[in-house]
Amino acid sequence: MFDKEFVGDSLKKAILSWVEWNIVKNNLVSPCSGRAPAIRIFQRYHFSSQHKRIIVVAEYTPPGSEPIMITIVNGASEVLESMFSSIPEIYVERYKLLLKKITMYYSLVILA
Repeated sequence: MFDKEFVGDSLKKAILSWVEWNIVKNNLVSPCSGRAPAIRIFQRYHFSSQHKRIIVVAEYTPPGSEPIMITIVNGASEVLESMFSSIPEIYVERYKLLLKKITMYYSLVILA
């Protein structure tokens, strides 16, 4: 956040808007409708070319429950694949299909 304005990756900003979530403060994300508990961010490990991933450690508290800690990893599928202790059978097939669709979409955008 800079001067009360969220700054950063425009794609991630658009996704947050699309799923109807807001960044309330620099470390708090909540749904617009209140249909789910807010997520408090404890630690961010920003992208580095050495690690090729972003990691966020966060917590949320479901109604009537204890807080739940979560770790969220964002990175290229082929990079993350090497970090898994076990890989679901469909993982590679799905990420390659998604990559193909994204490539086709960008090709259409470039042609337009």
